[in-house]
Amino acid sequence: MNILITGGSSFLAKSLIDKLLYSGHNIYVISRKNNYLNYNIKTFNLNLSKTIEKTQLVKIFKSNKISFDCLFHFAFCVINKRQTDNESLLKRNIKITENIVRICELIKLKKFINISSKSVYYDLTSNNLNKQLRCKEYYYSLSNICSEKIINIKLKNIIKKIVHLRLSNVFTYSIYGRGIVNELFKELIKNNSITIYNKNRNLSYISIKYLIDNLIIYLNNNKNGTYDLKQTDMNIIDFASFLKKKFGNSETIIRYRNN
Repeated sequence: MNILITGGSSFLAKSLIDKLLYSGHNIYVISRKNNYLNYNIKTFNLNLSKTIEKTQLVKIFKSNKISFDCLFHFAFCVINKRQTDNESLLKRNIKITENIVRICELIKLKKFINISSKSVYYDLTSNNLNKQLRCKEYYYSLSNICSEKIINIKLKNIIKKIVHLRLSNVFTYSIYGRGIVNELFKELIKNNSITIYNKNRNLSYISIKYLIDNLIIYLNNNKNGTYDLKQTDMNIIDFASFLKKKFGNSETIIRYRNN
């Protein structure tokens, strides 16, 4: 198959690319960085979060005349602790979605698999609007909701199969992962400690292997629509104990702090 992947420099995308290459697929990547000099991969160097001239897209994608069997859309701006302008998160993600829609309008594509997030279930109906507008999770949730809607509306008459996969936290078992489950893991590896701020918090997460296996399943099946990917539900205290047992030692400290 000819497979196009956005956000190709991300850890999740790279894990999928390794699996697809092993299976003999032809891989094409849209990424800000060319990290595939040692791979037989065609890379389109584009920053999807910026405005891209239509003439540039036409030159890149029309000239190649490649028919793609599937597009895996990983490219998305996630929550960053150093981020101060929350509204920019929403604007950049909308721009990414607009650009990938424009690309899809220029190529022949059979299936679109959008890597979305269970953040879409974040409560956007709070009466305290000022508090919501200061919350990064609000803008990230809204980003995912808008992205799904834009893709459905703009591409429903162009692509036969559109799949949105809403992920739980992906536990990567590495220092490159994001989200709370990976932050707890990284703290353990770095400091031999785990800090818990909300004892009552429940975590829903999937392993990187579970994710990649399911992406391959959705690549090969005929499903269409929106699906949740969930593997494990666990209280954060139980998850901390799991981390300590599997990756820590007798000196590992689990701390409890107030928000």
